Amino acid sequence: MSEANARIVIDKLLRESDWVLFGDDGVVNVDTETQNLAGFADYVLKDSADFPICIIEAKKELISPLVGKEQARGYAESLNCRFVILSNGCPIPRF
Repeated sequence: MSEANARIVIDKLLRESDWVLFGDDGVVNVDTETQNLAGFADYVLKDSADFPICIIEAKKELISPLVGKEQARGYAESLNCRFVILSNGCPIPRF
């Protein structure tokens, strides 16, 4: 699965969790490709005051999400964000 396909999975999971992405009805609380001093964050989840609360760094399925750890750390520090999620699009198994 490519990173683009991983993002499709992440988009779906975010919507299922009631996050609002561009193009959805409601107040958008997820920005994508957010430019910051460290580069471009794949996803930035925001609170009701539009403050960044979580960065999601997407990688393709064959790459460990940990590869993006330092990259995501830079985005989080640049945006003054406390939390980071690293993902390669593989959904969490549901039992």
